[in-house]
Amino acid sequence: MTTKVMNNGSVKVYPNGHTSGTGHNTAPVVTPAYKPVIKYRNSHMVWMPVVHLSAIYGLYLAVTVAQFKTIMFMNVLVMNTKVFDIGSVKTDPNGQPGSDRAPVVTQVYKPVIKYRNSHMVWMPVVHMSAIYGLYLSVTVAQFKTIMFMNVMAFMASFGTLCGAHRLWSHRSYKAKLPLRIILMSLQTLAFIADIREWARDHRLHHKHSDTDADPHNSRRGFFFAHIGWIFYRKHPDVIAKGKTIDVADLDADPVVSFQHRYYLVLVLFIWGLGPAYVPYWLWSESLWCSWFVAVMLRYCISLHTSFLINGAAHMYGMKPYDNSIIPVEANVRHFMVGEGFHNYHHTFPQDYSASEMGAIDSFNPQTAFIDMFAAIGWAYDLKKPSIDNVKSRRIRSGDNSNQISRSRLSEQIVGLVTVFMPFLAITILRMNAFVWPVIPIALYLIASHPHGFSTNKTNMVTEEVGNGCDGSAPAPTPAPYKPELKFNNRHMIIMPVIHLSAIYGLYLAVTEAQFMTIFYMNVMAFMASFGTLCGSHRLWSHRSYKAKLPLRIILMVLQTLAFISDIHDWARDHRLHHKHSDTDADPHNARRGFLFSHIGWIFYRKHPDVIAKGKTIDVSDLLADPVVSFQHRHYFVLGLFIWGLGPAFVPYWLWSESLWCSWFVAVMLRYVISLHTSFLINSAAHMYGMKVFMHVN
Repeated sequence: MTTKVMNNGSVKVYPNGHTSGTGHNTAPVVTPAYKPVIKYRNSHMVWMPVVHLSAIYGLYLAVTVAQFKTIMFMNVLVMNTKVFDIGSVKTDPNGQPGSDRAPVVTQVYKPVIKYRNSHMVWMPVVHMSAIYGLYLSVTVAQFKTIMFMNVMAFMASFGTLCGAHRLWSHRSYKAKLPLRIILMSLQTLAFIADIREWARDHRLHHKHSDTDADPHNSRRGFFFAHIGWIFYRKHPDVIAKGKTIDVADLDADPVVSFQHRYYLVLVLFIWGLGPAYVPYWLWSESLWCSWFVAVMLRYCISLHTSFLINGAAHMYGMKPYDNSIIPVEANVRHFMVGEGFHNYHHTFPQDYSASEMGAIDSFNPQTAFIDMFAAIGWAYDLKKPSIDNVKSRRIRSGDNSNQISRSRLSEQIVGLVTVFMPFLAITILRMNAFVWPVIPIALYLIASHPHGFSTNKTNMVTEEVGNGCDGSAPAPTPAPYKPELKFNNRHMIIMPVIHLSAIYGLYLAVTEAQFMTIFYMNVMAFMASFGTLCGSHRLWSHRSYKAKLPLRIILMVLQTLAFISDIHDWARDHRLHHKHSDTDADPHNARRGFLFSHIGWIFYRKHPDVIAKGKTIDVSDLLADPVVSFQHRHYFVLGLFIWGLGPAFVPYWLWSESLWCSWFVAVMLRYVISLHTSFLINSAAHMYGMKVFMHVN
């Protein structure tokens, strides 16, 4: 603990092995800090790519022409490969190696998969059936069946979230018998667990959240919290603490008791036979399609919608109400149909709305459902903490994150797009454009970015937070910055899709696209650079010249064609980059490596300095420019037509290129070329070259 670290990162060590601070005055032995260096002249730099490319080709051959005997022989060889045990180091109770003293053994819980578990059979069947149901939806199912499936999945969420969760688990409101029967029926439609079991486990989850006694402890990883927990033996703490949960109120409810006794029979009719026969009776859908689309595909969607709350809502988001707990205000909250405000919910579990905002200011259909029945008197005694109580809790224990609300209309539109994304995605697939299912996902990810829960941290008003000197609560101490990938980042989906599409576009360009289309793609990529470099960069970022309205409109259109970010955001970040170049406040700090400065920065959470210093950048001149403001407000719509549909239809109209080739060559391949041309300025231009204008003292 007394070891001192030198400025260069090395430890000061004396010749006899003692560290500084032990009374020795001899000169220190300085060990240079280790710096990782890639061995480019390394046989593995050639061998590993060859091995993996060969394996990919081998997989192709296994799927297409190889005999089953060959595949089985390959599998047997893999199963018989021996792994050498290198042994372990013998340690004493103090952790010192080489001792003959008996070690202190502490019995540690070891997770064990329950192979004799109904879910080990049922879950693969469900997911394979859902995949087949998706295939039927794309090929033969009627649109009415697809919409019916989507609506039923949405309705099932009310049974779980308004019923099992807010009513029976938390008693956040009371419901009369007719509403309780409706909720019980919808909860059975979800087929996750009966109300008694679901509410008991959920109360245990809240009482021992994210500990070993939590049935779906998120500290054990996303997969475990999301779905893995149903495959493992319960932790002993889950069993022991679960027996202490009081469920007397549930046993006293006749609706809950009835469902608990006859659950499988109710499931057979409400979850299975009923939804399967409705399309068959009402619009003559085949029973085959009805089962796999309206039952199995719908069930799989319902399952993962519910499971997301256990996983993503405990991992990816902010903590404006209580920074000491793990649950967060989920960034992907719209997929959770009202349950994504999880940091608030774990702070105020008795709130019937499960959020600070109501059903109008945020997309919370569960709250709207309860409010609707409260209006007719079927729901009553709705519990809600006072505004002052919530505000004081935010100030006292929140992380000072800023919750930015989009307009009410856009909030509801984004939510509805998310809820009906399965129907939208399948409808687009039916158009035989198999890359286009990404569009509704991109609609949600891109549209929700500027307005949803901001990842920026804001300082609360001084009078509210204080510094601790006037008797007010001190502001929370910021934690040391740790680089962290944003797995719930839209770029994690969009970038792989874009690059795979560009690779396919390159294949089409080589094999079947017309030369006119290839030339057009190149010209469009070149033109897009004028929008970014002459417009966003030299005009709006640096004000190195002035432009009249017609030229500003042309530059705005070309900058939208590049589709990197709107002018306002691009110029703000670029001004920040110049003001704090290659420091922690630089959005694409080149000191963090080529990959980070080139493209990696879009996948990581912003450094706190980027957020803090970014607020000091003056963008009033940008907001005052009507062209910039117009693009900023309508960027996604402009991008859809200027970046996507327009360039895709020009080759189709003018020289009868196929829309398929037009999309992948003139849009996706061109886009990737434009992206990396622009990104090279952040990376290569900060690393490789001379510094003829650098002043040397």
